[in-house]
Amino acid sequence: ELNFNDIETQNFLKITNSTSKSIEIYEGWPAAIQLFIQAQNQEFIKETIIYEYINDEIFKNLSETTREFLISCSLLTFFDISIGKKISQSNSFQDLELELSNLNPLIKGGRETMTFNQIFRDFLFDNLKERGLSELNKKHIKAARIFGARGDLDALEIGRAHV
Repeated sequence: ELNFNDIETQNFLKITNSTSKSIEIYEGWPAAIQLFIQAQNQEFIKETIIYEYINDEIFKNLSETTREFLISCSLLTFFDISIGKKISQSNSFQDLELELSNLNPLIKGGRETMTFNQIFRDFLFDNLKERGLSELNKKHIKAARIFGARGDLDALEIGRAHV
């Protein structure tokens, strides 16, 4: 595992409980924690540094298909490859599974159910929102239909808000 656990994070940062609460969203990801430390005395938003790092060092190195898959799945609290493929509506997923497996600890879980590290999910969802409300609504409705077909009523509630 590349993630720090809570004790390792506190030891690394030599922090108090109050500071610890503000870094929980980084989920032990060492690169994000290091960037958080560097940003503490800066006037710009901490997430800006982390978003730049994610974009330049991780996201840009993925295939277009994988980027679309990830952006599409960012509106979900959990996903699997099958759902992501349906929502992203791409036809070519040649290297998808390999690229997803290389994104640990940014994606957690196995083939059946995956979740995003919260910072990574926020980064991806911001990319989706930049496409406009119409695109966001289409993805929500598509996701609601997929989950609804599976009998997941919570997903139907999400989709109904965007109809």
